[in-house]
Amino acid sequence: MLSLARFVIFLLSLVMSFLLVRPVSSWLVEQGLFAGQRESLAAGIESRGDIIITEIMDSLRLPGIWVRNISDRISNGDLSPAEDIALALVELAVSALVFFFIFILINLLLNRVARGLTGLLDNIFLVGLLNRIGGVVISLFFSIVIVVLVVFLLSALTPLVPKFGIWQEGSYIASFLREKNYFLDLLDTVY
Repeated sequence: MLSLARFVIFLLSLVMSFLLVRPVSSWLVEQGLFAGQRESLAAGIESRGDIIITEIMDSLRLPGIWVRNISDRISNGDLSPAEDIALALVELAVSALVFFFIFILINLLLNRVARGLTGLLDNIFLVGLLNRIGGVVISLFFSIVIVVLVVFLLSALTPLVPKFGIWQEGSYIASFLREKNYFLDLLDTVY
């Protein structure tokens, strides 16, 4: 029962995180909390000389599918190209961090409630046995989803922490996950 409750809580946490991430992350960026990171990233991009968006994004070791998507979003409006790229990358990193913070917070709160309710049911033999068997299957699913979400977070933070990109390029699993369409879907949902 606890495994099923955790599974439902996990899904609720994901849905709520996806719904809240854009307004919260947009608000945080608008408040200027990450202006320093944006300015230092823009300065680093400008120091490279000619600004070709896709070359700069590729050099930051972002997933290729993200590079194409983010390049299309850059407006080349009021900001310089370097500032525009830096703003897009900071928004991406902030969105990923906000998503994980909201997800963890909601998950912890709902799990606390579920533990109290399911503790009583585990004392029943058949329910406890089914809970353990279902727990193995659900734990495997959780593990896979968590790996995908961690690779997503590390990919989003790569422009700010380049070592994450180097590590992911050397990882077969991370490289495989980074170029899949569902990874782009995560980006579109969060960013």
